[in-house]
Amino acid sequence: MNHDQESPAVVDLGEAVRMFHRLVPPDVLHAQKPPTLSTVFTPWVVVWLMIYQRLTCNATMATAVGELARLSADVLPDNKRAREKSFSANTGGFSRARDRLPVEMAQRAADEVSAALIAKSPPSVKGRNAFLVDGSTLSLAPTDALRKTYPPARNQHGESHWPILHLVAAHELSSGVTVRPEVGAMYGPAAIGEVPLSAGLMPRLPVGSVLIADRNFGVFALPG
Repeated sequence: MNHDQESPAVVDLGEAVRMFHRLVPPDVLHAQKPPTLSTVFTPWVVVWLMIYQRLTCNATMATAVGELARLSADVLPDNKRAREKSFSANTGGFSRARDRLPVEMAQRAADEVSAALIAKSPPSVKGRNAFLVDGSTLSLAPTDALRKTYPPARNQHGESHWPILHLVAAHELSSGVTVRPEVGAMYGPAAIGEVPLSAGLMPRLPVGSVLIADRNFGVFALPG
């Protein structure tokens, strides 16, 4: 795909961006590494434009940069370039900003959204949040980097083509919101099971939550 080609469809996600702005204020993402005063592609803007791409069926980078020009002043950075919308339509700046974005920043955004939505949901079990917890796997694109991190399955005929990611997810029963899944390798020397993955998931759940899981997780298998 040529990322510099404009997609034909422009989708109005005005309410979605305002909701994201309420759930994840820019200061939350910028606290660790504040952008310069003249930066247009701040971490918050970059995360939103990546969300926009996903919500519009993997829109091109050019379409995402076009969305930047349509954003209202209350969600754009407070600097002269943003106020006057004098930034270039070239995708290079967005591309470089995506490459610089720390993974932890995107994870923080995901955690803030799920925590805010869950906090607004009525508890399901005697004043406590309840979560459905289960494991699954995903087949990933067959790149060398992914195959190294998430080795493919093997059998008597040799190794499969697709890297396999192992994950555990927790869905809040009242809202249906899922917290950010915990992921690891399903196969290979760094393979990790559902119980250890679940332990990594626990800090993202509200204190005192009720967990609903199948017997594969075991009784008293998770730390209190």
